[in-house]
Amino acid sequence: LSVLSLQGTRDGSSLPRQVNWGLFACNQVRLDGNGVPIFSDTNNDGVADGLGHASNEGIEITGINGRNVANGKLLINQPVTSGLTNAVLTSGIDDCAWVAAFDPADGNKIRVDNEGRATTALGLGWLQIGNGPKPGEQAPKEVNPKHIYTVTPENSTKRAGDSVELTVKRKDGKPVSGRLSVVALPCKSVTVGQGDVLVKPASNDPRAGAGYGNTDTNGANVTHFMGKPDSQPRRVFSASPVNGQYRFTVRSPKADCGAFMAINGNGNGKLDLDAAGRPVELFGVATVRWTN
Repeated sequence: LSVLSLQGTRDGSSLPRQVNWGLFACNQVRLDGNGVPIFSDTNNDGVADGLGHASNEGIEITGINGRNVANGKLLINQPVTSGLTNAVLTSGIDDCAWVAAFDPADGNKIRVDNEGRATTALGLGWLQIGNGPKPGEQAPKEVNPKHIYTVTPENSTKRAGDSVELTVKRKDGKPVSGRLSVVALPCKSVTVGQGDVLVKPASNDPRAGAGYGNTDTNGANVTHFMGKPDSQPRRVFSASPVNGQYRFTVRSPKADCGAFMAINGNGNGKLDLDAAGRPVELFGVATVRWTN
């Protein structure tokens, strides 16, 4: 048995008069490098996947605000009293679940942006029962064997005007070889870190990634390679490896977001995709967001 409470808002405003309580399996949500929850949305319908399910389907909500409720994994329009609310959760088996208390205003669903970040107001916690999994332990495995590079930091948030250096390495520890291209895509085109990397296709070519060579507001550019200034800052950059490693720096003078992909590509001026929207060339990716 466990009790999770929703006690207020980050900006000090009042909670809504009613909230929904819902569960997610522990492989449906992850936290990015800044602790922001990223929800799975594999069908890109703008709604978080798996609402109303625990990892092993054992955890259930059995009480709200001190009163018993019928066992359930999604409870709609539960009252908030005296500015706070709480839920009692129980399970008869080992299990794990993310627990969300969220505003009912979006059709009793948790809506997400193109990166999986919630646009519906919510509070989120997680619960492990017994020897159940922990968040991340049951995360979907990478299904694209072409994702052989890591680009670190994988996710970062910077102030407008700040730079971040990204490092490309191979996942298998071998030195980077060949000729890589660094290509920017808008964050709204790329879904990263939910067990796969999916790219929205261009409207005029379903086999090409949308927004090749662009970022969300086209403010960001590659400014340095291996620590040396680039003579022409750009969003598509090609260079040979140095000492088996790539390091490149990106910067934006204004609010922006870019998914920067390292591609061992064919140089055809586009990011080739398969029918599911997965890159077909050897690649790695990192996301950088700049805020004002």
